[in-house]
Amino acid sequence: MSQEEIKAKVINRQMLTENVIEFSIETYQEVKVIPGQRALFLFEDDQGSFQRTYSIVDQDTDNERTMLIFAIKLSEHGRGSSMIRKTQIGSEALIK
Repeated sequence: MSQEEIKAKVINRQMLTENVIEFSIETYQEVKVIPGQRALFLFEDDQGSFQRTYSIVDQDTDNERTMLIFAIKLSEHGRGSSMIRKTQIGSEALIK
């Protein structure tokens, strides 16, 4: 995956276990991904901007878009986990 910022839309979020969420985003462009690759999520909260890296567990690509699926273990007090919990379907995400 390139190091340029990529806009995406959250298309699915589903709790798999008590602390693991399946989190899916769809990019507005085709993205080349190799197995085991990670994406860097760019967040902003009341403390400022920050980043978290999550492993891509699956993908689906056509000529114009890429759907990326993540299985994210949420920590009780994690800053990134807090943002993932709050993010709703249809929200915009920014990744690298």
